[in-house]
Amino acid sequence: MNSRLPHVTGAAAAFLASALTVPFLAFPASAVVRPEVRYSDRNVVVGASVTARVPKSSRPDGTRLVLERQYLDGWRPADRSAEQRDKGYVLDVPTDQFGTFTYRVVALRDNGSIASKSEQDTVTVRPPYKPLGKPSQHVFSASPRVRWDSCQKIRWAFYSKTSPKHALRQVREGIERVHEATGLDFHYVGKTDQKPNPYGKGITGTDVVIGWRSAKDFRPFRKHPGTVGLGGNRYYSGFEEADGSRVSKAVRGGVVLNASLRSQVRSGYGKGYTWGEVIIHELGHVVGLAHAKASSQIMYYSVTTRNADWGAGDLAGLRMVGDTRGCLKKVSARTAPRSERFRLP
Repeated sequence: MNSRLPHVTGAAAAFLASALTVPFLAFPASAVVRPEVRYSDRNVVVGASVTARVPKSSRPDGTRLVLERQYLDGWRPADRSAEQRDKGYVLDVPTDQFGTFTYRVVALRDNGSIASKSEQDTVTVRPPYKPLGKPSQHVFSASPRVRWDSCQKIRWAFYSKTSPKHALRQVREGIERVHEATGLDFHYVGKTDQKPNPYGKGITGTDVVIGWRSAKDFRPFRKHPGTVGLGGNRYYSGFEEADGSRVSKAVRGGVVLNASLRSQVRSGYGKGYTWGEVIIHELGHVVGLAHAKASSQIMYYSVTTRNADWGAGDLAGLRMVGDTRGCLKKVSARTAPRSERFRLP
């Protein structure tokens, strides 16, 4: 038997060659299973409970679910511990920081690669009060902006000598209020005998020291008796953010509060001249803000008598020196100090 193909020529030969190389049937690729996410709420007051729920049917086999938040330089985990329920999986959405944040849920393989990911959604976390003023009412302490690297914890210590009653508790609350506005992570390392200074000069074992000193012990308070506090930082220039914005990196800082004015300043964060307002004002200098021109802002140069709540300008400025801007990349480096006085009217 002759098993050869028939002899053909010209256009017929070209057609036959083509017909022999084209598959008769192409099987469709299997559909990718993507996490379908439903948020329990997407506009809440700080501290409220918000969850992201994913039904079992939308988790690809052999994967684990992780909630991620978007930053300027990419995505980072927000909750790695998905809790399995009867109808699916539940992840906790952080609500400890003011702002509008973009989230997604990714399905990760055992090797850490992404098998699939959900659509992106936003969650807004707002203060329990209406911030006063305008978002434009803030000033940065230097140009380019000075900020801490949000990918590193800021260690702080407390100098307890000559401090008023409940001083450490008030400072802790102030630190928490700065975290709510910036997302920066502060780590308390304990009490210290190192005296605070507004540049963090000469301190060891910590990045920031906070405490009270008397006018007798601290020359700037003798020179300017109405100064209720001083805060600032020491920084290196020559860094940039993921979008190419040039910034300086704060590496040390301090807050000095005037113990000689304890009789004129009350404890707490309510109305009147309070240590609470002074503490968060000075911490604002530590993280990179200068004095605002608007009296509606905490960063105004003089103490006010209203509740110690961040204004709209404060919050906008703090966001720009906070974690939403991502990690820092070193380009070159030079060190410099920066501080500002805060006084009673």
